[in-house]
Amino acid sequence: MKKNETNHPPAPWIIDQTTLYRGEEMIKDYKGQYVAAICERHNGKIYDNNQTTANAKLIESAPLILEALQDILREYDKIGDFEGLSDLQDSINILARKVVKEAIL
Repeated sequence: MKKNETNHPPAPWIIDQTTLYRGEEMIKDYKGQYVAAICERHNGKIYDNNQTTANAKLIESAPLILEALQDILREYDKIGDFEGLSDLQDSINILARKVVKEAIL
């Protein structure tokens, strides 16, 4: 695998609306293959439906978030440092690299 290459399917991921009635939300990739399930009930505990939906939306957006951070890092690496913005740039750089590293393990 090349550097910054992922093992997960690329975006878009979508919430499969046909699974909502079963108390879970299934996430599909762009080919229609299931990549994640978010359940309202686990080990006897019932989770709030709004929280389940919010979790599904976050997972659905994960590939796009990763792609955006990788774009930011590519631009950062091309441009370098701007006078007076170094603290902000450093924070963005550190955070983006941390998220990308976690996402592509």
